[in-house]
Formats: sequence, structure tokens, C-alpha cells
Amino acid sequence: MAGMIRRFIIVFFFLSIVTQQGLLSAQSLPDSIQEKLEIMNPTEQIKYLSELCWSLREKDNLLALDLGHQALSKAQDINDQKGIAKISNFVGVLYLHYFFNTRLAIPFFHDALENGLMTKDSIQIAYAYNNLGDAFYLNGNYQLAKDYASKSFDFFTALNDLSGIAYSYVNIGLAQRLNHDYDNAIISFKKAIEYGQKAEEINREADVYMEIANTLFEQNKFDNAFDYYQQSLDLHQKINNLIYG
Repeated sequence: MAGMIRRFIIVFFFLSIVTQQGLLSAQSLPDSIQEKLEIMNPTEQIKYLSELCWSLREKDNLLALDLGHQALSKAQDINDQKGIAKISNFVGVLYLHYFFNTRLAIPFFHDALENGLMTKDSIQIAYAYNNLGDAFYLNGNYQLAKDYASKSFDFFTALNDLSGIAYSYVNIGLAQRLNHDYDNAIISFKKAIEYGQKAEEINREADVYMEIANTLFEQNKFDNAFDYYQQSLDLHQKINNLIYG
């Protein structure tokens, strides 16, 4: 636990310096990536960069952020609105959950929502609502967190998107915890684990164990909280998550 807190402080301090110097984008990409881009057309480049951005978010979030920015720039160059919606969600998530900056994240989620609505892309609309719920939870705005979580849940349920439903249950639980409705928050988190397991997402399960632990910790149930922190840590180490593991 102490190690996790130290990592949070180090990342937060580093981000504050990097952001001020404007170094979070426009970095030189590794040669191996540049070589692949050179033989791709713009559409292929956008797909490749965005997929690589998302796949690296846990292991190398600075590189993932740069890949996301470059993918987004290329999507904007050819007015790929579906691509803009998807990548804006990716970049916003990186700022929100890996660099702990809601101010930078929220405009990307609004861009994702706007472009998703224009293209009637239900999945990106759902994720944009979900991500906005995350952001406003972190800002302490219970009502907006709850409203956006409910909207994302409705979209994901209509799509029968198991992963998305798991995401929504997490946000519903976070909003309930913010409102000190601890029992229902834990019920929602356990539903998130259930749907995350159905979607075979170990990282979701690991994250939600931590949220259950945080909820128990707020209730001064320290022994129970420790058990869930340990389960979270074990799973994060299993997936080699360098942020929490």
C-alpha cells in the first residue's frame, strides 16, 4: 500500500513538471513504430496507433499518450469522426486515470461524445458518458457522476456489452460511495466484478477489488479492506500493471 502511494506521488509530481513543459505529446516514436507507419495509409496508421495506444496504457502510459495524440491528429486530418470519437475517449482515459488530470481529460470526453452523436456511434457515446461519470466523480460532483453513469449503463445494456456494463456498475458504485451509500456501492462493485469476469477482463476485477477496499476503508473496516487490497495487488501483479503492481 505504501509503495502504491509513493508511486502515485511520483507520477503526480512528474506529470506536473511534464505538463508545464508541454512534453506530453509530439515525442519521437520508437524506430520500430515509425518503420511500420511508413508503409501504411492514413486509415491504417490511425487504427495501428490507436490500438497500440490502448494496449500500452498500463505498461508505458507516456508512450501510450503520445500514440493517442498522434492517432487523433491523423484522424482529424482526414475528418474521421468515428476515429476521433474513439481516440478522444482513449486519450481522455489516459489523462484521467494515469496522469490524474480531470481538467485535461474532460474536453476529450466531450469531443468523443459530440463525434459519437454525430456518427450515431452508440459504443463511443456509451463510453463517453461512462468516462464523464468517472471525471465528475473525481471532481466530487455526485449528481453528474450519477447521471452520466446511468446514461452509460442504459447504452451498454442495450448493446449487451458485458465490459461496458461492468464499467457502468463501477461508476454507479463510485457515485453511491460519494453519497455515503456504502452498502449499495459494494453491491454495485460486486456486479462489476461479475460482468468483468464474464468479459474475461482481469484488470477490471483488480481495479474493482481496490474500490471495494476503499469503500470498506472509508467505513473504518480496516481488516476487511486489507483483504481486498491484497486481492487487488495480487491481480495487478499477475497482469504486470506497473502503476499498481
